[in-house]
Amino acid sequence: MNRHSTKQVLLSVVALIVGISAAHSGELGRCAPLDFASNGEFRNVTESGDVRIGPGDKVVLINKRKPEATRVVFDRATRAYSSVVIVKDCSGTARDSVVTISGEIDAGEISIDGNWGSIGFRRVGSRWMIQ
Repeated sequence: MNRHSTKQVLLSVVALIVGISAAHSGELGRCAPLDFASNGEFRNVTESGDVRIGPGDKVVLINKRKPEATRVVFDRATRAYSSVVIVKDCSGTARDSVVTISGEIDAGEISIDGNWGSIGFRRVGSRWMIQ
């Protein structure tokens, strides 16, 4: 997938998240409601604690019931993992409750420290590369 295609995938995901948000406007201030069911495309993380990226993850929505700093850990990538994983601050609280991403990523550690921010990662060999 070239750089242009990657941007198209990310824009499609953002458009889908915006669509979810508009469909559930009763919960203002979140890109998805707390009861949004995780599925094959999205994992809606609402409970406290660290988050480990798993083989089925494609888009991980950090949507905590109670805002807290969150660590997202990427383990060693294998073919079982999606080729692209996006981590998004879905509660809009990352400015005050930073989402720190670490593990087997090319930057060693990176943070989402702006509300509604997101970062995409591509699986390259056994590591994850920031997009």
